[in-house]
Amino acid sequence: MKKLFYILTAIMLVGAVSCNNANTEKDKVESKKIEIKYLEDFMQFDNHEQIVDCFGEENVKKTTRFEGEGTIEYNVTIVNPENINSVIVYWGEDKDWEDVEFVKNIYSNYTYNGKDAKDGGEVYPTRVGVELGMSLPELQKINGSVFTFFGLAWDYEGFVTDLDDKFNDYRLFVGYPNPDLITNCPDEYYNIQGDSEFLSENEDALKLGLELVSISYMEK
Repeated sequence: MKKLFYILTAIMLVGAVSCNNANTEKDKVESKKIEIKYLEDFMQFDNHEQIVDCFGEENVKKTTRFEGEGTIEYNVTIVNPENINSVIVYWGEDKDWEDVEFVKNIYSNYTYNGKDAKDGGEVYPTRVGVELGMSLPELQKINGSVFTFFGLAWDYEGFVTDLDDKFNDYRLFVGYPNPDLITNCPDEYYNIQGDSEFLSENEDALKLGLELVSISYMEK
């Protein structure tokens, strides 16, 4: 299952993407070179146009997205919007696709507009050592101790808590990366649902094979 998360597209070269973004005011302004190796590197972008220059218009989508239980609407830029692995750049509130507020690398079987996602997209490592597709034991090892997560099948499903201080700038979510929950939902899935907290060593969660499905980064 984990191998599914490591299907990388051709825009990655030796673990990094180099972007030459030109602010061509009468062709006199030098290009701004942005190298994307880690998820945190997306904070370097100043606006949507720079991301288009970096990844290509065919791989980028400008849209809006609700967060905070649907209470906050953000302007966002999505990289690889049609793939199961995508990156969402959230621009500052009331900003016209400028000034990055935070960035998120997610795994989802569905696209931003509810269609079935295609294999592929990008999995970016983070500077704290976590990335999409990691299992609960792998995350626990990096954390250095047992952690907890909220139950599945509600607004805050899989939100990870009780992490080491090095994760203060991150929001992690674990989930069950199986596209066929409706027709093939194991009993273990029902056992870890709802507004409750579960340990990373929970037997049902381990049998189910929960993995990191969302990583957000925000500089504080």
